[in-house]
Amino acid sequence: MGRKRNQAYTEEFRKEAVKRSEQPGVTQAEVARELGLSSQQIANWKRQFTRLLDKKFNRKYWCQVFNVVPSGKSSGSSIISAGS
Repeated sequence: MGRKRNQAYTEEFRKEAVKRSEQPGVTQAEVARELGLSSQQIANWKRQFTRLLDKKFNRKYWCQVFNVVPSGKSSGSSIISAGS
């Protein structure tokens, strides 16, 4: 017996599933059932998106606090030392 292969879902699909589960009067389990997913899968996606948003927000916030311009790559100096 082979192992079941995990389904790859697009980011758009995952975001839409999370949005639908957050609507008033709709439960996460109902949305999961409609989409053929487990309720836990939607909970995992919600947690992942929340962490990504928190990470993006925190980076912008600290760059503003220390008055530095965020860059894509590390220049070897930390945000804290750049603002001192």
